[in-house]
Amino acid sequence: MLLRESASRPNIHVTFFGGETLLNVSVMRSTVEYAKRRSAELNKKVEFSLTTNGTLLTEEIIEFLSEHRVGVTVSMDGDKELNDRQRIFHDGRGATTSLSRK
Repeated sequence: MLLRESASRPNIHVTFFGGETLLNVSVMRSTVEYAKRRSAELNKKVEFSLTTNGTLLTEEIIEFLSEHRVGVTVSMDGDKELNDRQRIFHDGRGATTSLSRK
C-alpha cells in the first residue's frame, strides 16, 4: 500500500519502531526484502531504519542490517549504570557491555 500510495515520489523511507523492534526480526526481514523487491519493480528507492535497545543484536542481524543499509538508532535508559540495571542479558551482563565491541 505504501508503494502504491506514494504516487510519483521516487523515494520512500520505512522506520521500524515501537516496543523492541528486533523481538520480531523475521517480520522486519521479510518486510525489507519484499519492499526492496517491489520498489525495484516500480522504479522507486526504499530506505529503512529501526530503533532498538541493542540487547538482541547478533552478528547475523548486524550483517543483515548492514547488507540492506538499515539505519539503526540505539535507545538508552540513562547513563551506563542505569541502563545496565534496566536492560540485562540472560547471563547477567548489562546491555551496554554488548555495545562496546573491540
